[in-house]
Amino acid sequence: MDRLQQTTPFVGGTSPSSGGSGDPSPMTAVGVVCAMEAAAAHRWQSGLAGKTVLVLGAGKVGGDIVRLLVEQGAIVLASDVNPERIAAANRAGAARIIDPSDALHTPADIFCPCAMGGVITERSVVNLPFEIIVGAANNQLASTEVAAALKAADVLYVPDYLANAGGIINIAEEPGGYDLMRARRAVERIRETTTMVLQHAETLGITPVAAAERLVDERLQLARSG
Repeated sequence: MDRLQQTTPFVGGTSPSSGGSGDPSPMTAVGVVCAMEAAAAHRWQSGLAGKTVLVLGAGKVGGDIVRLLVEQGAIVLASDVNPERIAAANRAGAARIIDPSDALHTPADIFCPCAMGGVITERSVVNLPFEIIVGAANNQLASTEVAAALKAADVLYVPDYLANAGGIINIAEEPGGYDLMRARRAVERIRETTTMVLQHAETLGITPVAAAERLVDERLQLARSG
């Protein structure tokens, strides 16, 4: 992004030395954990302390999620193909290391996909040993039909683009001068938005994905109306 900025000023996500906010991964992790807190409160009326969370993918975002969850008292199961990332997860306080091939079959309260997309399929939903799914990966559901299958299986799913929005929200705070604390407050509003989406989904009897899409449509219509 710094290189692009040499050609055009219309660039976000540059390094602090170039007037930007730097690596957005930490803020993405903060947003995912905020969404996870909202989902836990909605499902169990509790926080994350004592809950078992399986984090699949312990890279830049997933690694920070592991650390943040451990700080909250969650029991973290970490899974990654990279030994260095596994070592970092161990240092951060992960309770167990899970082979990625076993991730979808390992019981946990919450599944946090932070690696490849398409990991949740209609076929896999029936046997998922999780109550909540919320993570940083893009396109976590293999197809649009999976959202309905998750609802039928009573697995609470937070849409990926809601949970992982922290990075872009952080970058959106750059114009006019970046302030870390102001950006973090903006990112933490993901907690409130997730709560609203899950409540609307429950009230209307629709999936959280459908509820989130309704919110998107409402906001776009409001913007178009001036």
